Amino acid sequence: MKKMSDRKYKGEDYNVNPDILNDPFNRRKCTDVLMGLFFFAFLCGMIFMTGLGYVNGSPGELLAPIDSNNQICGYSPGTEGYPYLYIYDVTSALTPPFDFFGYTTCVQSCPSTATSDLVCLDVS
Repeated sequence: MKKMSDRKYKGEDYNVNPDILNDPFNRRKCTDVLMGLFFFAFLCGMIFMTGLGYVNGSPGELLAPIDSNNQICGYSPGTEGYPYLYIYDVTSALTPPFDFFGYTTCVQSCPSTATSDLVCLDVS
């Protein structure tokens, strides 16, 4: 190890096994066939479960916004026609302690101007 820390050491006295030096791939063999089969079965199972979840589940809910009443906009009962999230009090939402989703509601469409009318979800 002392030699390795010397910057001038070039490895002159290092001996290499002649079997590896001449043909390193000649005596190699696969030793993990069983684990390879287990891994392949695992991958097939994961692909099957992903397809099953996509077909029978609702992947859109994973990315859908959630309003202040913990309703998934566009997916929860009563919110089917309101797929977008609107923050009605941005100043309060960004004031510490941050309660960003405490000031949100589901809306039918996003406003195009500052004076646009909004059709909001009735939160009665």
